[in-house]
Amino acid sequence: MSQESKFNGVIDLIKMKAFVYEGDKKKGKGQEIPAELKAQADEFRNQLVETAAESSEALTDKYLGGEPLTSEEILKGLKKLGLA
Repeated sequence: MSQESKFNGVIDLIKMKAFVYEGDKKKGKGQEIPAELKAQADEFRNQLVETAAESSEALTDKYLGGEPLTSEEILKGLKKLGLA
């Protein structure tokens, strides 16, 4: 069985929402991340945020100070690093 046949959605690590595709629909509906994937999604999001925070001194300071980065700050940081 190929991986494609098991694919049924994606997780947006910035917004922390799951988008599950049903049938032939090309657009998934946003919902809570399934419990069995939540820990892994949290781990990947933490790595993503840490990487984004490395893009500027201001974001690094905010991250190291324990303040959460906004979705916009994460995207801006990733774009600055050429990752988005």
